[in-house]
Amino acid sequence: MNGRSMRVRPEQIRPSMHVIPKTKNRPEFSIHTGRNIFASMPMEVNLIGLRVDEAMEKMDDYMDSCALHGLKTFRIIHGDGTGRLRKAVHNRLASN
Repeated sequence: MNGRSMRVRPEQIRPSMHVIPKTKNRPEFSIHTGRNIFASMPMEVNLIGLRVDEAMEKMDDYMDSCALHGLKTFRIIHGDGTGRLRKAVHNRLASN
């Protein structure tokens, strides 16, 4: 109840007498596809081998998709190389 937990014996539980009225804005049905929306959304984006400008565009598109799907945790793979891509990724993330 309101973020609190409590323990009760089964015989202490009874149905609620409060009736939730149906509103006109509330749909009368729902559709379930049985498909996980995150199943098609990869958990990481690989930027290895891309130039900085290409990588930033790909990373921005990926982060937009993550936001649209409600994905809050993901991985950005930039590799080692000269460090230019790593620095660009870190700067972009710091500015967002």
